[in-house]
Parts: sequence; C-alpha cells; structure tokens
Amino acid sequence: MRKSLRKISAAIAGCALAMALTVGAVPNAAYAATKPQSTKAGVKAGKAKFDPDGTYHAYLGFQQQTTWIFRDAWFNPNTGRDGKDLGDLDYNSLLKSGDNGTEQVEGTKVTDAEITGNGTYTIGVSGINGALEDSDGTNNVISLIYASTDIPLSAIEDGTVKVTDVKLSIDGKEAFSGEPYINEDTKLLKLYQFDCVNTYQNEGYENPSILTPKDSIEITFTISGFNTDNPNASGADASSDASSSSSTDTSSAASSASSTSSTDSESGSSTGTVAVVVVVAVVVIAGVVVYIKKKKN
Repeated sequence: MRKSLRKISAAIAGCALAMALTVGAVPNAAYAATKPQSTKAGVKAGKAKFDPDGTYHAYLGFQQQTTWIFRDAWFNPNTGRDGKDLGDLDYNSLLKSGDNGTEQVEGTKVTDAEITGNGTYTIGVSGINGALEDSDGTNNVISLIYASTDIPLSAIEDGTVKVTDVKLSIDGKEAFSGEPYINEDTKLLKLYQFDCVNTYQNEGYENPSILTPKDSIEITFTISGFNTDNPNASGADASSDASSSSSTDTSSAASSASSTSSTDSESGSSTGTVAVVVVVAVVVIAGVVVYIKKKKN
C-alpha cells in the first residue's frame, strides 16, 4: 500500500511539475509587446479624449530588413515626425540606415492624410524606383507596412471611431484587404496603429502575396465617428506635412495631439495552450483518484 501511495505521490508531483513548466513556457511562446519610445506629443495624444470635431492624421509606416529602408511611426523620438536624429533629413520620404548613419532615399515621396471628418483617405509612398531589394523577384522581404495615427486607441476600442475597407496596393495592384492588425506595441502608448504587413507580431500578416514594391505603396481606408463628413477626404500632399505637424499639436492641445478584434490570435493561442494543459492535468488527477478507489475496493 505504501509503495502504491509513493507511486501515486510521484505521479502527482510529476504532473504538477510538468504543468508548471508548460504554463511557465506559454508567455515565452507568445509575442510579448514592448512599449515603444515616444515624443511627449505621442504620449499626450494617447491620453487625450477623442474629439469628433478635431483634426487627426494618418502617417505611412514602412520597413524592409534587408536594406533597412524605413519610415518610422510619427511619434518616434529619434526618426519620427519631430525626431531628434533627423537633422536635415526629410521625414516626408523614405530613409535608410547604413554604415554612414541614416540617409535619404532620393526620389521617394510620402503622402500622409489629414483627417478632418468621415471619409475615405489614402496614404502611401511613390518614387521608390527599384530602391528596395528583391533578390529573386518572388520572395516577400517586407517586414512592416502600416498606418500610424494620432487617434487615441480608446476611441477605437469603445466603438466611437471605426476604420473599415482597408486596402493595401503595391505598384497599383491590390495586395491586401480586410481587417488590419492593431499593433500590440503601439497599444501600450494608447495610440491607434493598424498594420497591413507585420512579420514581427502576427504570422497572419506575413502576407505572401505582397511582393517587394518597385515604385509605390498605398493604403486606403474609410473612417467614421466624426460629427461631419469630409467630401474631399484624400491623402495630403507630403509638402503640407509641416502644417499637418502644427495641426496635430493644436488638436492635441484641445483634446488629442503614430499592430485587437481580429488580431489577438497570438494571445488566443497562448490561452488555448494553458487550457489544454489544465485539461490534461485534470484528466491525470482524475485517473489517480480512480486508481485510489480501485485500491480501496
């Protein structure tokens, strides 16, 4: 009887250890969001209450790892809209990190959107002219394509603001449409950023149909939740970004100042793993109880 009890105790201990190890490993399997650095304007925009009569902005974001050609989120304190490391570089074009520091990608022109009401807006970049690397003409070597906004995330989460009909076009050809990925990192700043391509956070957004752009990228989206419609909604010319910058700060002073409904798949997968572990543990313990009863009988 004592030997049986020892075996049972060992089985329970082993089960408990296995369960602890498995549950402990779950967070490591899922993506751990990291709060990005931000300018004071970015922090302020995230904390602000959405103003349905205010002015907001959507900025194109981009990154290709192989060439390190990029355009960072507007709130990035180093290479964002008001980045301290920009110097004479133009935020309204793509940039490139290299051995000689950050350089301008000549000829590229970024178009951002000034959002002043309900409507359909377009952001993008043109004039890439083959600057992006595409080693064999078929592989997707793009890490990020996204829209970084100064809209507080709370307005999205409570349903006040809705962004729909998101479409990504590469060289004039549609490459993505549907529900974008709300960026997990930017959520920690309480700002709304939606990603059409993100190979870091969600496998569902490693879209194999999105090949390397030869010349242009466009994201088109429809937004609602404002008190008025904007019949002339469209992407603002990149040359007007300076005025957009001051407009952002103005609206920030009033009530605002750059990823999940369909994007919690990773957190969902970790939850599912925990559930499986718990079920297995329960089954094992139940088996042990039945074994004890049989011994008593």
